[in-house]
Amino acid sequence: MIKNHLKIAWRSLLSTKRFSFINISGLAVGMAAAGLVFLWLRNEISFDKFHENKDRLYEVYGLASSDGKQIAINQTEQPLAPALKKDFGEVERTTRFADISSFLLTAGDKRFTGVNGGFVDPAFLQMFSFPLAATTNKEPLHNINSIVITEGLAKKLFGNENALNKVIKIDSVDYFQVTAVLEQLPSNTRFDFEYLLPWDYLHKIGWSIPIIRSTTSLQISNTLRCLTQNNARSRWPDYPQHWRFPFPAWDCLDCRHM
Repeated sequence: MIKNHLKIAWRSLLSTKRFSFINISGLAVGMAAAGLVFLWLRNEISFDKFHENKDRLYEVYGLASSDGKQIAINQTEQPLAPALKKDFGEVERTTRFADISSFLLTAGDKRFTGVNGGFVDPAFLQMFSFPLAATTNKEPLHNINSIVITEGLAKKLFGNENALNKVIKIDSVDYFQVTAVLEQLPSNTRFDFEYLLPWDYLHKIGWSIPIIRSTTSLQISNTLRCLTQNNARSRWPDYPQHWRFPFPAWDCLDCRHM
């Protein structure tokens, strides 16, 4: 029975070749487009969901004005992160992130500029689960002259040699020792860097970056309930000017009422 149905279907296709080609091609294109859209959506909504502590990570948003309205933006003042850690026992760790791409990186006779990097607090690699390919210690960014690089940058600077403990010169001023090598960053993360420098070095060179990104790590996921505006107002009057959102929140640009 099934064999006969297949024969009839095949003969029908052959008898209307042009229409069969159009219908089958349209179906194939439609299915391919739907598959691509599904893959794109899956990638978009998976941004930064791979971090082990994602349920305890909260990004702090500041308030800005646009067309007379207040909107939430993921930018805060530099002192906010350490102040949160100091004033709120519920906050376990904090880190800041400031983009940098103007340094000249030199290793031997190889020089690169325009490489995306970031200044971060030492807790950054404890809060975010970027896989380490190699490291010299558990806290690779505690020394002011430490640098963490990705495998891609290690390949550019040192070829196939082991990059750990190698020295990289920043501009013509300071030398940094490679204390960890990260695997290449996944495509589904908002971060875009090839090296990380300690936040203390930002202070050493006297750079002023007034607006940066701040992230907090809470001791338990529901501790956010303790950080309500009424509770925070009595402990820190300026704190209600900032808002906390789960870090993996997707496209959270104007969500001050969340």
